[in-house]
Amino acid sequence: MSPKWRFYGRGEQLARLDGLLDWSLFQSVRVHGRRRVGKTELLTEAFSRRSGPPPLVMVELPAPPKGTPGLALSLLEEAASEAGVAVAEQRKRHRYPSMRFEALLREIVYSGAAVVLDEFHNARELGLESAVKLVIDRVPIDGSSPMGGPCGKLFLTGSHQQRIMAMLRDDQPLYGRIGEGIRLRQWSLRTVLEMAGEQGFLNHPSKFLTMHTAFGGMPSIWKSFSRGRSPERELDAWEGDGAWRRAFIDWTARYLAEEPMDQWDNAQFIELSPENRAVLDEIASTNGGKTAAQIRGLLNMSNEDVRRALKTLSEHLEFVTPSWNFFANEARWCLSDNSTLFQVRVLGDSLAPNRSKPGAAARVEKRLESIEGPTFERMAASWLKETEGVTWHGCGVWLPGLADIDVMAVQEGSDGETLIMGGCKRNPEAHHPARLERQFEEFLEAGTKDKDLMGLRALPRRQLLVSPEFTPEARERYAGSGFECVDILDMARALGVDVNPDPAENAGMEAASDIPDPCKPPSPFD
Repeated sequence: MSPKWRFYGRGEQLARLDGLLDWSLFQSVRVHGRRRVGKTELLTEAFSRRSGPPPLVMVELPAPPKGTPGLALSLLEEAASEAGVAVAEQRKRHRYPSMRFEALLREIVYSGAAVVLDEFHNARELGLESAVKLVIDRVPIDGSSPMGGPCGKLFLTGSHQQRIMAMLRDDQPLYGRIGEGIRLRQWSLRTVLEMAGEQGFLNHPSKFLTMHTAFGGMPSIWKSFSRGRSPERELDAWEGDGAWRRAFIDWTARYLAEEPMDQWDNAQFIELSPENRAVLDEIASTNGGKTAAQIRGLLNMSNEDVRRALKTLSEHLEFVTPSWNFFANEARWCLSDNSTLFQVRVLGDSLAPNRSKPGAAARVEKRLESIEGPTFERMAASWLKETEGVTWHGCGVWLPGLADIDVMAVQEGSDGETLIMGGCKRNPEAHHPARLERQFEEFLEAGTKDKDLMGLRALPRRQLLVSPEFTPEARERYAGSGFECVDILDMARALGVDVNPDPAENAGMEAASDIPDPCKPPSPFD
């Protein structure tokens, strides 16, 4: 039997929500992030942990054309009734459903309840955008309710981030009325490892790496896989990785075909212009990504068009992110998360592999192998980023003519700073310590005129070999060459994760925080 699923991570966001709910003044707050990242679950979890007020009234605005203002009104009435919020009947004197919706929403807020309008991107087509504006504008400035006591709270969230952002522009009715609120990103590596430990995935490090390559930090896909009863979920039943890997690829293709909400470019929630898609496809064509200059040249686009596309893809859709090389003056743009990378590079446009063509399954498996190595390097870099004391980290640091340094970081401790340099291999027997140490030295020697690099050369150094798992014999052998071995279980332990948890003990655990990136470079658009 699979371990019970629970709510993971989001400790920082839960604490912030709790503080907002305890505040006596009215608040209108946006909870945002890409779809299926857990926005609704976060709100539900926050309220489930509270024993006192305010009551929660959660309603999902229905999508037109089947959804109408009248249906939205009925759903809000039903949600208020289920939450035990008593409201008057005066709204029925209004002629139009949108006006009755506004009157009911105002009554609920005046009652002191917290209202969540989910799928708020449907508000404009439903004609309810102005109704929400009027409710916010009519709340007394001191937050007190005409019914006595404080007013409640209003939370807006939804899956179509572009449409919601369009409603909040400076030329729109809701401009300046909705607080920036809470932004959800994908799980941190620590949260993924915590979940994987409880679900038994860390008992199979190589298979976990494949799952992390496909799912990244997307809670919805991890949850669906973990709670499913497919043979691929029972990792202990598979003797080797090869057959399981092929079955796992089939599972992800079937799942995404059956659950289009989790497809990265679902047209119901993502609007990609031909220019934006062309830029994204160009970025996705290689593991190392592309600079803006390379994109301009390859696609024959203007500077402004490329800049606009990158801003939409990074800040609005969160599909790409800038990666700053140690010596580079310009960022290289890469796909920002494993889930999107897996769907674009491995499964392709059709999602389900075409099994009717000879060799199709083998080609899909080969594409998975081609991104699994770089994904593991990013996992190691994320581990360093989330490690206490790390003030800078890099992934794929290189100099022309020299091999890559897979991961590199500077860690501050009681005895000062330490330089961390590491090489990553999926096969632990593929490491060559002597060659890697020579590359480290050549890398540092090559930058004798670089001020930052000169400072790094003077630091004491930790040399790491990183693989999904190591045997005790391999650890001992590599230690003799001056290298520390770090595998996935070591990463988990270093981040404070119990790698052999008791599910009964963890049932009531407080959520850990998804650690923000203290080393994240500024946006190129700032």
